[in-house]
Amino acid sequence: LAAKQGNADAALRLGDMTLRAGDAARAVGHYQAAHELRHAQATFALAWCYQRGLGVRRDLHLAKRHFGLAAEADADAAWPVRLALGLLYAEWGLQEAARRRPGAAARL
Repeated sequence: LAAKQGNADAALRLGDMTLRAGDAARAVGHYQAAHELRHAQATFALAWCYQRGLGVRRDLHLAKRHFGLAAEADADAAWPVRLALGLLYAEWGLQEAARRRPGAAARL
């Protein structure tokens, strides 16, 4: 009920519980609702879902965008976002290497 009444913390918790229960698509909906209320942790979770393809089509560009929005929403998110972006860029680089040179990623 609290999540439906615009409580971002409740929507985040509901998203976390739903994701743990295995319903990633519903979790993304809860994260999206909290993100629209500028909740940095929910925005970070939404970015993670885009990066991993959990409940949404995998999209590294949208993941990067949402990680940036999380950092803008709360200064305390800056370091976790930097770490997540580092992993995202590493993953992006491996994908690009694999695209350019099939078989190269298998040797890494």
